Amino acid sequence: MHSPYSIAKSDSAIVAAGKILGKEIHHINVFAQGVIDREDTNPLHDLRVSIRKLRAAIKFFAPFLKDTSAADLDARFATLCDDLSPARDFDAWLEYLQSGKISEQLAGNTAYEAYVARLQEERREHLPEICFLLESAYSASLHDEARVFAEQQLPALLDKDASLGFREYSGHRLYRYYRKVARLAEVTPETVVEDIHTLRKKCRRGRYWAEFTATVASPSAAQLAKHFKGVATALGTARDMQLHVAQLHNSDLELPPELTEWHHTMEQKAWRKYARTWQQMTDKSFKRQLKRELDCGSKKHD
Repeated sequence: MHSPYSIAKSDSAIVAAGKILGKEIHHINVFAQGVIDREDTNPLHDLRVSIRKLRAAIKFFAPFLKDTSAADLDARFATLCDDLSPARDFDAWLEYLQSGKISEQLAGNTAYEAYVARLQEERREHLPEICFLLESAYSASLHDEARVFAEQQLPALLDKDASLGFREYSGHRLYRYYRKVARLAEVTPETVVEDIHTLRKKCRRGRYWAEFTATVASPSAAQLAKHFKGVATALGTARDMQLHVAQLHNSDLELPPELTEWHHTMEQKAWRKYARTWQQMTDKSFKRQLKRELDCGSKKHD
């Protein structure tokens, strides 16, 4: 698997940590500026993804980061990501309304077109607030703290445990995390929303950890990344379908029956996808494969 972080199989865990953490801090800088400079919705989405990846990497390399500001950065970026959530939810809702199936079903509906136009105007009106949030909450002290972490604290770690290879460290750490997630109870449409959301977040983190590991480990790490992603995406889609139906009804738009039925069908497909992927991910033979290929690393930094 190609490494977007330029990680080599010979890299130590410390070197890999510096590459991954440094790259994601760079991405955050780029996407934050993109939100400030443009009205395009993509930078906001990309910014939140990079924040989640950075926080996942901080947790992945936590044993090496005890004497740095990593824990404080993690907490502050978590707050920033939460602060940006309403704006991203608004963007996602607007994008969804203009997606193929919805626009196809509601084409020519003047109420729908007026509703979308009003939301687009609201987004333009709220953009300065988002920019102000980033400029005040990130570009000031948090930006400086992240820069010091990337440019001073991470390089200073290179003298520590340089002999511990990233391959052995990442494989063992990923396998232990996988075992914890695989022991969780399987969720259903009747499971409380908080538990579904918790599993989704754990699988999203697992996906990032598996993607970090897959660049130097066996194909099973890449397959695990796909499984984690599949579970998280399916649960997200199932939940989104429920929320979108409620939002559409609250918008006072007259909805064709076909559209409501389509949402229900998509929700059921998502739940089937989740159940199928969860079964594949927790299958005994796959567990044995992961243990054989990943759990051969050092236990020094558990």
